[in-house]
Amino acid sequence: MRVLIFGSTGLLGLSFIYRFYKELDIIAVINKKELKVDNVDTVKILSPSLNIKELDRIILDKKPEVVINAAALTNIETCESQKIEAFDVNSKLASNISIVCYRHNIKFIHLSTDSLFKGDGEYKKETANYDPQNIYAESKVHAEKLILKNNSEALILRTSFYGWGPSTRQSLSDWIIESLRSKKEINCYNNIYFTPVFTSELSETILALIKQGVSGVYNISCDEKISKYEFALNIANTFNLDKKLIHSIEYNNSIKVRRPLDLSLSNIKLKKILKIKISSINNQLLQLKENEKKINEFYKFFSII
Repeated sequence: MRVLIFGSTGLLGLSFIYRFYKELDIIAVINKKELKVDNVDTVKILSPSLNIKELDRIILDKKPEVVINAAALTNIETCESQKIEAFDVNSKLASNISIVCYRHNIKFIHLSTDSLFKGDGEYKKETANYDPQNIYAESKVHAEKLILKNNSEALILRTSFYGWGPSTRQSLSDWIIESLRSKKEINCYNNIYFTPVFTSELSETILALIKQGVSGVYNISCDEKISKYEFALNIANTFNLDKKLIHSIEYNNSIKVRRPLDLSLSNIKLKKILKIKISSINNQLLQLKENEKKINEFYKFFSII
């Protein structure tokens, strides 16, 4: 299978490449960073804001069977201050890719987010009504609407993930582990809940859905929701780190950028179509621990600049 990835040097893009670079024919779209991995082709772009003509050229040249869009501006505070860039990357690019893929009969996979709703209810299903609380969420909602309008065969995946990232792209788990190993005290929110998935399991689930040939919107999430504070405690337990360094604090929407407090997603639809079980958070964290040495060797051996 020939797969072209936008956002290839981000956390999920790199994790997908790490998991499948020996099995799939992967083309990585790169912008500011360089990526040199055995068996992985690359295409350099000068700007993430590609128009349809430029995307057409890439698609016709590389001839992928599947296109995965994992490119996004995800920092909520940055999106608030750079609204135009947020919509260019999170909405316009995603929409343009979906149009080109539909035109050339290429399967399009778009990575969305769990931040599309108000956050006043748990385990949101794929049919829940949008209620974005900030610019980031608005840009991701806009992307979903455009993709569903432009490409009836597209697959939109709502999720939240963590895993081992390179030095250029730390994940939440990276930050927690690095801080605790350095004996630094950290503050973690006790009132923001999510249903995170380890990037390795997420990558495998994405490929399974591609092979299944499904379209529409799917949540990829674990079964249990957990607060960011509890997540940090679980990481400390798994990696035998000092839990006393972790402090429980509350996120205050009245003085910070407004965000949903309950980000949990239902995975009933996913498990029904794939007939699978999603690993528990504790089991995923054990996989994270077991995976550390191998992926760090991957990052050392290959060039990610």
